[in-house]
Amino acid sequence: MDEALAAFSAGDYTATIEELEPLAGQGDPRAKLLLGRMYFMTANGDQSKYRDSFELLLPFAEAGDPDLQLTLGVMYHNGFGVERDYGQALYWLRKSADQGYVDAYPLIGEIYADGEGVAKDKTEAARWYLLSANAGDIRGQYGLGILHMRGNGVVRDLVLAHRWLRLSAAGGYDRARQALRELTESITPKQIAEAKGDGADWLEQRDDKTKQFFADFHDLEKLLHGPEAAQ
Repeated sequence: MDEALAAFSAGDYTATIEELEPLAGQGDPRAKLLLGRMYFMTANGDQSKYRDSFELLLPFAEAGDPDLQLTLGVMYHNGFGVERDYGQALYWLRKSADQGYVDAYPLIGEIYADGEGVAKDKTEAARWYLLSANAGDIRGQYGLGILHMRGNGVVRDLVLAHRWLRLSAAGGYDRARQALRELTESITPKQIAEAKGDGADWLEQRDDKTKQFFADFHDLEKLLHGPEAAQ
């Protein structure tokens, strides 16, 4: 295990897997967990690796690990190593979300917004997006901004739309930056100033780490005209 962890720290994932596989074969639970994560991280479209990852991670998700419940939700949502099944995706994502695991929230919102395996429900999508947006998740902020911009499931409010899209763009989400450019062209300077004030108030209530993460929020020109962020 020490050799596997050393290889992982060095960024040598092939060696990490080679060290973990015999340990996992001997039933070492820690090795099974790490190997399942490594297979998922390195699969890059390889369905056999995703299947192996699923089999290794399923017991840990069933035991209540919210991060791995999210991982299984993602696998079912995208058909990674399993047949795509939106019902199972939502089942695992809800289990993760029920434990307060914020990373699950925006994907649940997406499922309801797009009607993936459930009745399309923009109001329910907005509820999940708002939870994730207030927790600082840039995907949730983007989703909520789009709903407010279009008036889907929530009141059409271009000030709120601008605030959430601006925060998401400040966090590095390029889809939000593109939408922000379009919205900025169609609203008034007064509305932009109001959105900036709302967003500044939201940031003021957050911790220093969050304020730093969204520091570009205060520079609209940079968000509108700066280079695209890596996704």
